[in-house]
Amino acid sequence: MENIEYSGYWWLPFKEDKKMPGTLTFTNDEGIKLQLMGSFLQLKVGSFTGELESTLDFSIILGFADGEIITLCDCTTFSSEVCYSKFALIGRYFTNTKTDEILFHKAEVQYSYLSDWADLPRIREEPKLPYQDKEEELRFIYTRPETIEGTTKDGKFSLDYRYSNKSCVNIDFKQFASFIIQPNQELSFKDFDSKFIHPLNNFITFATDRTNYITELTLYSRHGDLLHRVNSRDILDEMPIKAIYQTRYPERKKTDKLFIKLDMLLSLSYIKIKSDFSSVLNKWFDSWERLASIFNLFFSIRYKPDMYLENQFLNLVYAAESYHRRRTETDKKNLPDDESEKKRLDTVISSLDSLDSLSDEYKKWAEDKLQPKGLKLKKRLIYLTELIPEITSQLIDKKWFCEKITETRNDLVHENKKLAKLEELSELIELLSFILQACFLMELGFDSKECYQLLNRNLRYQYTLERVRKKKYFDCPKENL
Repeated sequence: MENIEYSGYWWLPFKEDKKMPGTLTFTNDEGIKLQLMGSFLQLKVGSFTGELESTLDFSIILGFADGEIITLCDCTTFSSEVCYSKFALIGRYFTNTKTDEILFHKAEVQYSYLSDWADLPRIREEPKLPYQDKEEELRFIYTRPETIEGTTKDGKFSLDYRYSNKSCVNIDFKQFASFIIQPNQELSFKDFDSKFIHPLNNFITFATDRTNYITELTLYSRHGDLLHRVNSRDILDEMPIKAIYQTRYPERKKTDKLFIKLDMLLSLSYIKIKSDFSSVLNKWFDSWERLASIFNLFFSIRYKPDMYLENQFLNLVYAAESYHRRRTETDKKNLPDDESEKKRLDTVISSLDSLDSLSDEYKKWAEDKLQPKGLKLKKRLIYLTELIPEITSQLIDKKWFCEKITETRNDLVHENKKLAKLEELSELIELLSFILQACFLMELGFDSKECYQLLNRNLRYQYTLERVRKKKYFDCPKENL
């Protein structure tokens, strides 16, 4: 989201007579910050202790700054003149005592690579036509694509194509695509984000094979007030409200390199040819409900590329292990359902070696008792690779790969060693990442052969495959060739 700075006057709901001057700023690093020339803090004297409270939470702060009407939500102040807000709504006043009671019926969201994924049409320039008076007329042709609509069990989605032309003198034509979301019922901002905006961000990141972030978010509500109350409820329904908040995604500068379909994993044109837009969205949101913890482990690597390689590797191993368990459910009763419980068990088991007072016999007994009574990691990985034989047969040596993943995981978790070299660990991360991507494609309804076709169209996969082929001939032991 773009950085902002607004200067104006601010007040608490129903206390408009006590306005204070101040400046509102936003960056994704620092969040929403209101610097006041005054204070909203009211010193409270405890009934018994006489202590003074210096920190207060405000559900809502209202403001009028640089011609904009603004509602700051979920505000906290830690000093007399500085307030922080979780999200800001520009274009509407809300005076609800609880921000969860502010409801919206529609959202329009743009992501950093959504327009690339949406396959925007080219703008054509017609040949120049000479005239007798030696003047030239330039003509440009733009054909706006039709809106693509889809329906899920929770609402309607539209991939909408639009354009803007902000100049009457210069040619300043810009086309873009956005998702329009209309849930079946009104939702709070928090629910809108968790149920639709965040899963869609992950979908576009997955489909484009690029880390995406929200560039613009517009909400629509049937509630709230303007400077002067609007008489027609229909007008209020369609008046946009710009939403600003600190996202969990890194806002990285978009590369100037031409983004082509071969850079993507799942292009929109492939979906339209091979499948149905509604069907793919339905399956993505259904998968998100069932596999949210697995998706979070997988996408954490995309959104935090500076994460230690060891943590990246373990996150993918946990994701693969959990995905197999959720998919097969053959030993679900004997295994912990929660991923955090799995991590806690691993931590406890790994700490047994540090107990010098405990004999090896008792350490082994305790480890056997704590170890989940289910399939071991190596078996799970083997079964997982067998789901996508066309891919794994060309990408990995199954026996070597599953043993190496298991050995490295055990060394990192149980032995606290770092036997794998950084280059080798990076390679294992990339290979396991592609295997999980293939599994996620299968969740969207593509079979193993279609997954094979999609991955082999991807340039990053092609480069990885080429490195693997070279490594087989130069680095791997002969028995693995």
